[in-house]
Amino acid sequence: MVDNLSLQIPSLIQSVKNVADELTNIILIETSVYDLAFSYLQQAFENVINIRIPFPAQGNQKLFYEKYNEALKLAGYAKF
Repeated sequence: MVDNLSLQIPSLIQSVKNVADELTNIILIETSVYDLAFSYLQQAFENVINIRIPFPAQGNQKLFYEKYNEALKLAGYAKF
């Protein structure tokens, strides 16, 4: 499965380039996506937030909320 996802990295990078500029902060949701894509996206973009955020399911809702808020703060989107 990871091999199949890794083949999608160039497409992911191009998709982000199509919708983001150099000022756009990128937050990855889902730990497997982060584990696979973070280093590649970080090479292509300056503003990839380095927070590993779990998908908010199967009991991860509280951790998701905490990590997502932390990422928003780092990205400058949240002031609380």
